[in-house]
Amino acid sequence: MFSTRIICIIYFIKMKIITIGNNTGNTYGGLADTSIGLLYWEGDVSTLNAGGSASILLANVPSAYLLSGLIDIFGLLSIPGPVKVTAARLRMYGLAYGAGIVISCRRVLRDWIAGTQDGLDRNLDSPPSACWIEYGNNQPWTIPGCLGDGTDRDNNIIGTITTTGTAAQWFELNSPAFMAYVEGCINGTIEDKGLIMTIESPSGSALVILNSSENDDGTRPYIEISLEPIPPKSITGNIDEQYIKGKVQPSYIKGEVN
Repeated sequence: MFSTRIICIIYFIKMKIITIGNNTGNTYGGLADTSIGLLYWEGDVSTLNAGGSASILLANVPSAYLLSGLIDIFGLLSIPGPVKVTAARLRMYGLAYGAGIVISCRRVLRDWIAGTQDGLDRNLDSPPSACWIEYGNNQPWTIPGCLGDGTDRDNNIIGTITTTGTAAQWFELNSPAFMAYVEGCINGTIEDKGLIMTIESPSGSALVILNSSENDDGTRPYIEISLEPIPPKSITGNIDEQYIKGKVQPSYIKGEVN
């Protein structure tokens, strides 16, 4: 009887670039999104859901009476892990009403419901969907608008987007913290409950974003990720002769036969 000491080696690590969302070239999962707001020029919209709208208005004024948020939740858990994310970017297409608008992005901590309405009462969805005052099923946010730090949303901003002009453009989030968020969602170390975006500055600014209900391919929100599998740790140990014969390929054995 003899034994051998082996080390399992992975020779090839294949990097993938995938797209999440319902944009052209979608590979994994899908996207649910909605806008929530308090007051627009037509009046109180705090109980309305806009998950079925083709575009949303993201706006901000000093008193915060005109404020809306875009919540994006992506199917990150459908990607097999564990993986190492080497790049990640969230892209949204829209029109900015002013240059230098800063949009902040945070993790959502609630199990919110996107809904299907086009600016109609959230109770028309079953169960009732998210709106300015509720995150779904008639359950209230701690602070309306998903603004409760530590309860509705995470305390930390995971990245910002700054607009470059007033023309139609892609808004892109690609910060290291966002990349870590994506990796954590895939690997199961972060609960994937989506993101909330709000305008931080300047006062009185606004922009329009085409969301997942937009009909034109190539203009809906999506995440593009570059990732590679995490190789398992080398396993070293002794095996009996019977496990060598015909069961362990020579290319996977490194060591000496005693």
